[in-house]
Amino acid sequence: MVQIAEAELLIILSCAHRQRLPVYYCLCKKKGMHNSALVIVVKDREASGNTRLAEAIGDNAALRIYEQLLQHTHFIARQLRVHRYVYCNRYIEMEDIWSAGGFKKCLQGNGDTGEKLLQIFKEIFAKGYEHVVVIGADCIDLDRTHVEEAFHLLQYYDVVIGPAQYGGYYLLGMRQLFPFLFSHKAWSTPLLLQQTLDDLDSNHIFYHLLPVLSDSDEGKEEYLMHHRQ
Repeated sequence: MVQIAEAELLIILSCAHRQRLPVYYCLCKKKGMHNSALVIVVKDREASGNTRLAEAIGDNAALRIYEQLLQHTHFIARQLRVHRYVYCNRYIEMEDIWSAGGFKKCLQGNGDTGEKLLQIFKEIFAKGYEHVVVIGADCIDLDRTHVEEAFHLLQYYDVVIGPAQYGGYYLLGMRQLFPFLFSHKAWSTPLLLQQTLDDLDSNHIFYHLLPVLSDSDEGKEEYLMHHRQ
């Protein structure tokens, strides 16, 4: 007999209730991560200095934070048993941190943040993946367990979001493409998360929120202070 943890059973029952599906159907949808893809969206090194943080602590310190957060994200991603993609902004470096660890490097498309994210999800879903999770490389509080939980929850929810403390999100996972999530949004503002949730609610999409994490410039400066050699 298959053993199911109580917390997992509650998720399955909630899934069945919200989607008006038989419980056995949701049980049968349980899958591993072999058909899942993690996408990391990264900035260029030059862009790391074009932030409020760089204005506050200087370009060199901001660049050190950028590099350390890349290492942090790289370490997390390598522990996950999923296919891994890195989408670079304007160019792909032949030899960088993503050259090791089984990462496939790709180039982001043109347009604003929403247009770029939409194109990324389109490309990854077109490869046949059923669960796709996108993260950035600048969330200081992100841990492997957050990403693992997102993939696990995508067995039952259409969308999983990791809310950032100041109104955006640090993670977006989907098991099918919802293009409306990427249009008419106030990107890089505190309005983004609520606009996204409003769209999900109005379209009756079954979603789950992960724990809120910090993505503040002040937190990044503190991260650098604790990781200086």
